[in-house]
Amino acid sequence: MTAAQVECVSPDRSPDELCSLRENLAAHATRLRRTSEHFALLAGETRLKIMHLLGETGELCVCDLATILEMTPAAVSQHLSRLRSGRMVESRRDGMTIYYRLTDTVDPKFLMSIFRDRPAREE
Repeated sequence: MTAAQVECVSPDRSPDELCSLRENLAAHATRLRRTSEHFALLAGETRLKIMHLLGETGELCVCDLATILEMTPAAVSQHLSRLRSGRMVESRRDGMTIYYRLTDTVDPKFLMSIFRDRPAREE
């Protein structure tokens, strides 16, 4: 028995089906990796708050985000930098002010599904 071939007590799938599922997973490796990176970015509560605010308002400047989040502009900028490098937000300059908004690659329906109320899990 190898790691690639685990013997099941009561197999539900044929070896061909399992091979097909493995190939399908390999075919989606890039997309899965990219999605994993996005979820890692959203794992930070502050970044999740920023995404929520931008989803609700359309765009905000660093100073407005800092005021709402009760953080320094420098701290907010650090979070925005990570979101920008992950291609989740983009910026535009208007004079001395930089405004941030969600990129077109962020699905608003998906984002809002994250923020929907969910029943509390019992420990």
